[in-house]
Amino acid sequence: MSGFASRPLWPDGPSVGPIGLGTAELGMAYGTPGTASARPSARAAAAFLEAALGRGVRFFDTARAYGLAEARLGRALADRDGIVVASKAIAPPGESGAALRRSLERSVGATLRALRLDAVDVLQVHSAGAAVLARPDLHEALDRMRRRGWIRAVGATVYEEDAGRAAIRSGAFQTLQVAVHPLAPGVVRLLEEAEAAGVAVIARSVLLRGALSSRADALPGALEPLRDAAMALADATGTGLAGLPTTAYRWALARPAVAVALVGTTDVTELDVALAAAAAGPLPRAAERAIAGLRPVGDGLADPRAWDARAAAAPAGVAAGMGPGR
Repeated sequence: MSGFASRPLWPDGPSVGPIGLGTAELGMAYGTPGTASARPSARAAAAFLEAALGRGVRFFDTARAYGLAEARLGRALADRDGIVVASKAIAPPGESGAALRRSLERSVGATLRALRLDAVDVLQVHSAGAAVLARPDLHEALDRMRRRGWIRAVGATVYEEDAGRAAIRSGAFQTLQVAVHPLAPGVVRLLEEAEAAGVAVIARSVLLRGALSSRADALPGALEPLRDAAMALADATGTGLAGLPTTAYRWALARPAVAVALVGTTDVTELDVALAAAAAGPLPRAAERAIAGLRPVGDGLADPRAWDARAAAAPAGVAAGMGPGR
């Protein structure tokens, strides 16, 4: 079985993937409150990035909001060829026109200095809603920076499907970053629309913050529907919980719109699992059919943002231990 090939992020753009590195954990404590992983030391972060480069990873996703991540990435990638870097900027609520343009330009200027780059390959509008992503003044501000040579392509990172559709239908974005995993089958429709429009998808949250791994068995009672859904996926594909990460990466990368799947980790072993999954290629047809026949996870738990609310509503002690990994 052949592995997944590299794919371009936009027409005539660089080919990347199939596995890229998400860098939130490199720059800050990360995870659900109470269980966040500690930010690694500068030496540990540099060693991990060197290990990723040595394994052929060439796509790196970062953000101004990720603490020290941009600066650490800039030091590690200095003078490297063939690297593609995506970062993010927030469109401040309430700003428009010239004020919005100035805010974005200040943010991107700081990103370029931290990354030690003349231009960032993809500048993504960070976690914006549909109304923001449809705004002409936002599109104009991004296009101005592209004409000035600060950015090469424009993307958006979204949570809601309607925000993804707004980005796609605006025609202003070359990439879309969205959660892509087998417990959110509704995302398939969004991916199909992205593919038809020629928008490349950057897949994140492929393991649903670790719920699609052996950690599923330790999910607390407040997340019982999520635990049940993960176990049903493991049973349907015959992998067991330990095999869920491989299944999830192979499933995500088989969606035609997905150009690259992000691994959010500072653990070389976890990175190696994702790289091996990409090398294995698509899942067998029987596994794809089994996944398609699963019932979607209920109560909105396919979105980690719902986990804290679920925990708050649970009886005392039931929510302990929430926040499984990546």
